[in-house]
Amino acid sequence: MWFRYSDALSLQSNLYVRPLVEATHNGDGSGLSNANCGGADGICDNTGNRVLDRAGNTPTGSATGLINNTTIHTDSLGAAGQVSRDAPLFGHANTATFGMSTDQGWTWYGVNSEIGNLDPTSRTVTGSGLTGMGPRIAAPFPVCSLRN
Repeated sequence: MWFRYSDALSLQSNLYVRPLVEATHNGDGSGLSNANCGGADGICDNTGNRVLDRAGNTPTGSATGLINNTTIHTDSLGAAGQVSRDAPLFGHANTATFGMSTDQGWTWYGVNSEIGNLDPTSRTVTGSGLTGMGPRIAAPFPVCSLRN
């Protein structure tokens, strides 16, 4: 925005709001196996830690793949303004400018993984419906970051 009060005095300003939401959905090899559990029932990671679902239960079967869902939501806003004076000073050309600005940004991050099976031929992961909280299976969690 630009506004001229007189031939010598003007005001300039700017305001912005910028939202961004990005979601990623992909499949990966899991590194999980029931062979890693040392003969016990369940699915474990390669260090023998048992994988748990959201209810705290140990899923059984195979889990050669993961379906990962990631969401990033960022909002930013800012404002700037300045006053300019174009007028001679002591007989010489002179421009004086005074201004201020502020910018703010917030980011939320969430991730969720679903245990599934990786088909090596089609390179697709078929989900099992089990979303977990144990090793390598992340539950959704919000992270908020304020940038000033």
